[in-house]
Amino acid sequence: MFSSGIVSLRDGMPDLSRIYRVSDLCFTIEGEQRTLTVRYSHREAKCLGGPLLPSGKKFDAALGLWDNFSVAKGMDTQAWTIKPRVPLLRAAEELLTAWEIDAPLFRYDYQYSFSNNPRQRNTGGMGITVSGRGGTIDARRPGQVFIRFTGSNPEERGDEVLDLRKCAPLESALGAIKIHLRKNQLDWPPKLENLIKFLRSLSVESVRVRHHYPE
Repeated sequence: MFSSGIVSLRDGMPDLSRIYRVSDLCFTIEGEQRTLTVRYSHREAKCLGGPLLPSGKKFDAALGLWDNFSVAKGMDTQAWTIKPRVPLLRAAEELLTAWEIDAPLFRYDYQYSFSNNPRQRNTGGMGITVSGRGGTIDARRPGQVFIRFTGSNPEERGDEVLDLRKCAPLESALGAIKIHLRKNQLDWPPKLENLIKFLRSLSVESVRVRHHYPE
C-alpha cells in the first residue's frame, strides 16, 4: 500500500472550507488491489485552477473532485468513481511541470494595494482600469495575483490575463499598484510525484477514486 501524508483542488466551484468543517481533505486511488491516499489542505485545493494555473483545473476534472457533490447534500465521502488511469496520469504530470516552471512564484500568497490608499491591502476581486482598459484585479487564490482584462471586441475569444507576479509596476486609475508577498505552505510537488509514481506502477485502464476526510 502506497501512503503519503500529503494532496488537492477550485474556479467557479463551491468553497471547500464550507463543505467540510475540517482542516484537510483526502482522495484515495485504488487499482490492482493497491491504494494510494493523498492528503491536502483547503488552501492547496483553492490554488488549483484559475488563469495562472489552468492545468490545475484539468487535474481537478481528471480526478473527478465534484462527481459526487451536490449542493443539497455536499460530498458523498463513501462513493467511489471510475476514472481512466492514463488521462489522470497525464493531468498530474502536466500540473507538476507547470508548477515546477513557476515554483518560486507559488511559494507566496499575494495582496495588492494602490498608492492613493497604501495602507489598505486587498485580495478580493476589484474592478480596475489600466491604460484605459477595464478589468478585474484578483488575488483570492493562494499563489496567484492577476488582472483579467475584459475583451472590448465581442468577436474576440476569451479575456486577456496579466500575471502581476511577473510584470513591472503598473499605474491604474486608483494609483500605482503595489504587490505584497507573504510566504505560504503550498506543497504540491511531492504529492504529485507520489501520485505519478503510483499511477505509472499500474497497468489497468481505469482506477477507482474516493474523496473523503482524513481517516
